[in-house]
Amino acid sequence: MDYSSSRKQLHIAMFPWLAYGHIAPFLQVAKFLAQKNHLIYYVSTPKNISRLPQLPPTLCSNITFIPLSLPHVDGLPPGVESTSELPNHKVPYLKKSFDKLETQLTEFLERSPQIKLIIHDFAPHWLPPMANQLRINLVYFSIFNASTIAFLGSTSEIHSGSRKSPEDFTVVPTWMDYPNNIAFKLHEMVTHKECEDIVSDFERGWTVLLNCKIPTLRTCYEFEPEALRVLSKIHQKPIVPLGLLPPSLSNIEDKGDENWEALKKWLDSKQEKSVFYVALGSEVSLSQESMHELAFGIEKSGLPFIWVVRKPPLVEEQFAEDMIPPEFEERVSKQGMVLRGWAPQLRILAHSSVGGFLTHCGWSSVIESLGFGKPLILFPVGSSDLGLVARLMHWKKVGFEIERNDVDGSFKSDLVAACIKRVMVDPEGEQLRANALAMKEIFGNVELKNVKRSEHQVDKGKEIAKECRKNEGFHFNQFCYKGRGKGKPWESREYEKRNSRKQLHIAMFPWLAYGHIAPFLQVAKFLAQKNHLIYYVSTPKNISRLPQLPPTLCSNITFIPLSLPHVDGLPPGVESTSELPNHKVPYLKKSFDKLETQLTEFLERSPQIKLIIHDFAPHWLPPMANQLRINLVCFSIFNASTNAFVGSTSEILRRSRKSPEDFTVVPTWMDYPNNIAFKLHETVTRKESGDIVSDLERYGTVLLNCKILTLRTCYEFEPEALRVLSKIHQKPIVPLGLLPPSLSNIEDKGDENWEALKKWLDSKQEKSVFYVALGSEVSLSQESMHELAFGIEKSGLPFIWVVRKPPLVEEQFAGDMIPPEFEERVSKQGMVLRGWAPQLRILAHSSVGGFLTHCGWSSVIESLGLGKPLILFPVGSSDLGLIARLMHWKKVGFEIERNDVDGSFKSDLVAACIKRVMVDPEGEQLRANALAMKEIFGNVELSNKCMDEFTQSIENI
Repeated sequence: MDYSSSRKQLHIAMFPWLAYGHIAPFLQVAKFLAQKNHLIYYVSTPKNISRLPQLPPTLCSNITFIPLSLPHVDGLPPGVESTSELPNHKVPYLKKSFDKLETQLTEFLERSPQIKLIIHDFAPHWLPPMANQLRINLVYFSIFNASTIAFLGSTSEIHSGSRKSPEDFTVVPTWMDYPNNIAFKLHEMVTHKECEDIVSDFERGWTVLLNCKIPTLRTCYEFEPEALRVLSKIHQKPIVPLGLLPPSLSNIEDKGDENWEALKKWLDSKQEKSVFYVALGSEVSLSQESMHELAFGIEKSGLPFIWVVRKPPLVEEQFAEDMIPPEFEERVSKQGMVLRGWAPQLRILAHSSVGGFLTHCGWSSVIESLGFGKPLILFPVGSSDLGLVARLMHWKKVGFEIERNDVDGSFKSDLVAACIKRVMVDPEGEQLRANALAMKEIFGNVELKNVKRSEHQVDKGKEIAKECRKNEGFHFNQFCYKGRGKGKPWESREYEKRNSRKQLHIAMFPWLAYGHIAPFLQVAKFLAQKNHLIYYVSTPKNISRLPQLPPTLCSNITFIPLSLPHVDGLPPGVESTSELPNHKVPYLKKSFDKLETQLTEFLERSPQIKLIIHDFAPHWLPPMANQLRINLVCFSIFNASTNAFVGSTSEILRRSRKSPEDFTVVPTWMDYPNNIAFKLHETVTRKESGDIVSDLERYGTVLLNCKILTLRTCYEFEPEALRVLSKIHQKPIVPLGLLPPSLSNIEDKGDENWEALKKWLDSKQEKSVFYVALGSEVSLSQESMHELAFGIEKSGLPFIWVVRKPPLVEEQFAGDMIPPEFEERVSKQGMVLRGWAPQLRILAHSSVGGFLTHCGWSSVIESLGLGKPLILFPVGSSDLGLIARLMHWKKVGFEIERNDVDGSFKSDLVAACIKRVMVDPEGEQLRANALAMKEIFGNVELSNKCMDEFTQSIENI
């Protein structure tokens, strides 16, 4: 549906602060809204309007520029209309003059009654009463990131002024309730005071935030899920990210580019990623002493550079020349280039020889650099908020900050040089360089602009606000990222209640597959550590397979064995999917359903249990739990994208997708660009493992009746799918985290051969070996196993292949799964291991550079937790195909090409995919993305934070 065609044309005024870093993003948004046929009145001063690039002819009729003459104030130099023309200490005079625009703006709006919406900046604290009188809605557009705005706190926090001294701003505030380092340095607070007016920036921000219908920011969920969650919590109104608004290189004007050819020729002569670029923005004034120290540091680095030096505002040319040390340019003439004035920054950053950016940390510059995958040498100078940007980038591990004195901001040239080398060439900067390259997928992704979603939110703002006033129990979080549905607001008082909560008695009831049983045990252990009492319900054989509990948890976890009833078709002694081929799994489901009687009897004998955390399978559980007054929490061990693909409970239970082909397209409710759908052959596999009660019906029934849906994922990886789930289910969606395993906690079961295996791996080059393992439940035909083997061989790369005997297949027939003489032929190329293998130890080894996997979610988490890219070969249960599509779409793996109808594949395509992931140049971005994912998938702290939130959510049911 074309949304814009069904909506009336809006008349929107846009009113940015008088800084080009604000004016330009406001124009980007204006252009987008004008493309949607809304009429825009862009309000600024004549000189600022004249600096804007020419509009495309198609938009001229929809954007009108409204020039307001900037009133005179004592102290403001004549003709100055923006911060770029002023040193920092004179900015307060510009703010005084800006405030005097109130009269002219009021007169314009009174003459324009058609305008019912103003998109404004932080500065016009006098705008809300005027807009209220004229019945105009306000949308606050912050050109800053979410972390900066979250640091400010709630409107009540800002207004109360509880942080009174400069030192109060040098610590991370308590409401930013996740591990981070985002706070000011003391010297930045001094700089901030220099550009303050009688009305502080905090007061301005507080007033506009309090009175706007919607705050919107220049960021996205893919980069700042934590800060966006905090903002949603502390402001209790829709927080709408506009996207990062990345510039397009093709749209950049060639202003000043007459020297580009010579500059490009110089860059072409340098090695790839060897040059660092230095630019401190158009508004930065450094003292001569600091400029000299910076210059010496650049020189001492010994690396090629391009340094753009601009004349500070209101400084005469002759003094500007002295900002560079005497004879500096002559000394470095063979090392680098010093450019005076304007430079084609985007073209420079886009060049392959540029490997890093020494930046003042302006948000636009950061976006441009990461949009090209270039890491950051962080040197925040200028306005104080740049320090918060620097901390954010340092914390996100896409840049290192040059070390400075916290009190006075001074620094030494040796530390400048050390930081440059750390980012550009030192081994300790490898992870940072990979992270920055991976960020190209977010910061350079024009499709990720959320302006379209914002247009919808802007249009809906009035209706949402009205609904909020009408229903006391309504929370804006329903419309925001990480929506909690109609659950309780997540104020600090909820956290304070935790210690007063009684000890919970919780039953846990996983499906009979080890890939389900193990994550359920991880959750059980975490809850037991929080002093809750856990009753872990499964069958005797599955319980016996579990690792021994730590002594400290034994008193809080009780295992409840239920005997698996006999059903015809289920082999004797079988209690899990790992012991069955796919086509026999329905018999296990029939037997599982017969556990209802035993479980009911246990729960009737245990009236203290008031909560069951269960899996997708027990569709018969809700009526029993309802009768016993027990609350249900559904724990899906799958990721959010798989769950989102399934759809809403009404979608599931009415079976609107009837044919196999219906499942081979991305569903309409997954309203973001993605490729997540089944292949036709996977829908056949899904039918094979189906029962009279399908998996979808089971899941739909338990989902409909649970209080909370929790999943094995996190916002940092799947913000889009989590948003969709919140929207379609209208109940709390609580990610549990990725539950990454700890290498130190892995038992040495079967590790007697590890030393020999390690010796072989030690003999290989770094990241040269690929690991092959298809899980414990996968049964491939002999033909497919042979084709896979030939592909592995044809790749020519070193490998370790773990081959397991298929369930219910005799050993003599299992031996034929590998082609005759294969092991002899590849003896110098790789190793074939039979049975169990120490997967985590193998993946953690430095010589392993990739993982050919069946796409089990646990295996994917293990691989990306160690930064290893994926060769995707989904075989087994059908959901693995959805995981493969997700990983391919996230660009951390390539999927082996197969026939969509029958799933057949050719060895040549297997070999090509292996080489693409492991060594080919086109896989470089993928390898960088996977290495960057280590920060999410291997982050135990992040997972524990999610688990804490889950614990709080069940304590509050």
